[in-house]
Order: sequence, then structure tokens, then C-alpha cells
Amino acid sequence: MSLFFHTLSELKPEDHICFFYRSEEEHRDVLSIYLREGLERNEKIIYILDYHDPETICRYLSEAGFQAEHYMDTGQLLFLFADESYLRPGYFNPSSMIALIRAEGQRASRQGFPAVRIASEMTWVLMGRTGSERL
Repeated sequence: MSLFFHTLSELKPEDHICFFYRSEEEHRDVLSIYLREGLERNEKIIYILDYHDPETICRYLSEAGFQAEHYMDTGQLLFLFADESYLRPGYFNPSSMIALIRAEGQRASRQGFPAVRIASEMTWVLMGRTGSERL
């Protein structure tokens, strides 16, 4: 296992990483490890979509041996779209995004999850969406 993949398995709550990928295979490999670690630790997973669709991410999880539907049904896996998270209310507002993350963290705590693990597709920034300069 490469040092990068080893590092993924050592992430702790409040750690932050940024990953740029060159291929869908690379995206799948890194994301699968990141999500698997969170699921195995019983962390709530929030995946914010922009470029991919939920079915693709569910397929990644299935290929890694996890049935995404089960985790969605239990509330451990939540998909949001950039338009209902980063770009709510129609543009990027850092304060709104921080409020959303806090609210989801509180909800996860009430649901009994020890931590929240967030994965976000940031392709919306490359499109010059309103407010993206505030990132």
C-alpha cells in the first residue's frame, strides 16, 4: 500500500485532505478507501456531488464490498448535491456552508454517530459559479 493510501486509513476527525485525480480509476480507488474507513468506523458519511451521480458512488462502494443502499437506509450515508449545499441559496456563501456542516454534525450526533466524514466534489468552483471566488 502506498504512503498516500496508508495515510487515508489514519485520518482522524477534523483532519482535512484535498485530492486531485487524473482518472476515474484513481478517483474510485482513493474515494473507496476514504469511504470504507468511515463506514467501518461507524462515522456518518456525507458525499457532496457535482460531477458524479449517486449511482456511480454507490457502484464504487459495491465494488469495495459495501452495499450503499443499506447505509443510506440507516442514515449513515447521505448524498447532497452542490446546489443544495455549497451553492445554497443559489451561490457560494461560506457562512451558509459552515452552518450546514454544523447542522449535519449535530444531526449525526443525535443519530449516534461518533463523527462525520465529508467528501466533496469541487468541480463547481472550476465553472466560476457565483461566490466561488470566496472559497
